[in-house]
Amino acid sequence: MRVVVLGTGLLGDALLKELAHRGHPHASLDHAAFDATGSISKAAARLVQRGDLVINAAAMTNLDACEERRAEAMEVNGEEPGRLATLARERGAKLLHVSTDNVLDVVNVYAEAKALGEKRVREALGDEALIVRVSTVFGPHPRRVDFVRFVVSALREKGEVTAITDMLSSPTYTPDAARALLAAGLGGAKGTHAFVNEPCISRYDWALDIQRAWGAPGVVKGAKMDDFKGWKARRPKGAILHPTLGAWHEPMPLAECMREYKALWP
Repeated sequence: MRVVVLGTGLLGDALLKELAHRGHPHASLDHAAFDATGSISKAAARLVQRGDLVINAAAMTNLDACEERRAEAMEVNGEEPGRLATLARERGAKLLHVSTDNVLDVVNVYAEAKALGEKRVREALGDEALIVRVSTVFGPHPRRVDFVRFVVSALREKGEVTAITDMLSSPTYTPDAARALLAAGLGGAKGTHAFVNEPCISRYDWALDIQRAWGAPGVVKGAKMDDFKGWKARRPKGAILHPTLGAWHEPMPLAECMREYKALWP
């Protein structure tokens, strides 16, 4: 079975590494190759038609950018997944669409667009649709800075970091999520699921855990969401996810995820 991965961000990169580790036939397309013009890019269409399992991990994930470029966000995160699902159905391939906890609390354009994406996938695939929601993804990547790197780098370079005390999230470790998504997609899972490694933790408490795990010097300061004035998009205070892919893959505890991550990025 040939696996096609669309998107090479934090999760997409982890999927490609897991597939390479398994020696599994695969191909990928960077999210930058996607069009936002109302039609699927030719490169994406050709790639989807070569896959047996298509994992759509491509998205505009910058909440403020989505707020500023609403039309593009609605195309890439909203309409594009439906077109991918239709192509996969016509090809006889299975589509696994990656979504977000933000759809549980639609307070910004990003959440609105991702909710539309889920709707379009279900319209195209019906009961065969497979959607997996993740949240606050973190893990090794050659270019991207996740919350862990942000905290550790700020502590090492500035001696302090500020984290929000009243924003709750469900951290998702990308190497473990990659194992879960492949197990579910290759195992014939259907429906709407969630995969996270910790159902509920505040950014502040997680930052303290990160500091301890990495032995980083300095001070973690707490602040309320209302103290951050530079955001263009509203942030949900707590769209909590509970993992439901246990039949295919049990999530690693958050502490174990961070130990593995630290071995890869000390």
